[in-house]
Amino acid sequence: MKIGILWKQNRSKKGKNRQDCYLIEYTKPRNQIRLQWFRYKKPRASAEFTHNKNVEYEADQFISKRKQDLRLGLYEIEDYTQEIESFVLWSRNYISSKLEPKYKANTINPYTKAIDIFEQFFTTGKTLVDFKEQEALNLQIYMRDKYLNRYGAKYSIDTINTYWNRLKLLCEKYIGQGKPTYQRKNMFLEVGYLKTKEKKREYVSLEEYHLLDPSLCVHTGIAKAFMFSCLTGLRMSDIQALTYKDILKDQIRGHYIEVIMVKGGDKIFIPLGKDEMNLVGRLGADEEKVFRFSSAYYKYLYNWLKNAFPKKKVGQQRGDDDTIEGLTFHSARGSFITNMLDLGIPPVRVQKYVGHKDLKTTLSYYRGGDSYEQEDFTKFNKELKASGGVLKAKQLIS
Repeated sequence: MKIGILWKQNRSKKGKNRQDCYLIEYTKPRNQIRLQWFRYKKPRASAEFTHNKNVEYEADQFISKRKQDLRLGLYEIEDYTQEIESFVLWSRNYISSKLEPKYKANTINPYTKAIDIFEQFFTTGKTLVDFKEQEALNLQIYMRDKYLNRYGAKYSIDTINTYWNRLKLLCEKYIGQGKPTYQRKNMFLEVGYLKTKEKKREYVSLEEYHLLDPSLCVHTGIAKAFMFSCLTGLRMSDIQALTYKDILKDQIRGHYIEVIMVKGGDKIFIPLGKDEMNLVGRLGADEEKVFRFSSAYYKYLYNWLKNAFPKKKVGQQRGDDDTIEGLTFHSARGSFITNMLDLGIPPVRVQKYVGHKDLKTTLSYYRGGDSYEQEDFTKFNKELKASGGVLKAKQLIS
């Protein structure tokens, strides 16, 4: 594609002695984009001569750089007027101005961490106009094979994919603001996620739940919180934030909670039955935490779970079989989802109850197999036959 600079007469009354600068694309029909420069048509004073000299030099440098980029395939014509900027700096500004005012730290942290990794692998000044697919692949390999956490261990594939997802989302916003990228592509999307091994998650079934006794745990607070998560599907962060003023009651619904989730910011409603309220216990002061615990008590939780379920894997230590995810605090939430799905509750409803953004995340907890097919199709055919009988009865009556 051939491009060039065109100087055109300014049409305003005050601009009779001015010519505006346009970027022109020599196609049929021609495409013209007005740029920020102007020059004097007939300069008189020395300042006007100097002005013309400077802007003509800037315009010449501008078009030379764009021609070079065009040969490399970096731009389409609408990108030429866009300012090229650091993806790292743009992302940090976007996070601080758009995300931080709306979301809590748990939601923000993966975005910040992802940009930190991007900056460490490249530099602060790295732009996306020359960020090609091979560079994206190199970054992903670096995250998988070389990037270490604060304990000196590699990140799990799931964690890497989480950070990759945040980079993809930031790039989508970047492109959405008209910012230029290599061949107008989101390379994080083009490369995709790392493949993960199919894992079996340990969970607590409804029957197994009755084997749990919080009084047998050294720290009853974390044990009760785990059981509460099994019954409600709340994340650890939401349970930690729960205060007694969040426990509401009315004559129709009984006890319930209606809170905004720490991660994602969605508002959810959860009815509380007898089992849930037994875990809550006697109500305290409004601002008092319902469950007082932290991750520092994980060792007590794990010992308690090992005693309750000696045949289950508990925790996730390095060197373990990574095809099985041991029971952790988050497994309580997973158990709630799995049990809901196994009861036949529609996945879209379960998705709403737990605040998942993506239905695929909810469905990943489904454990039903081929054994359900016969049951489901039999139920379908019975309903089909029954509805036919109802129709015939209606016809006879009419």
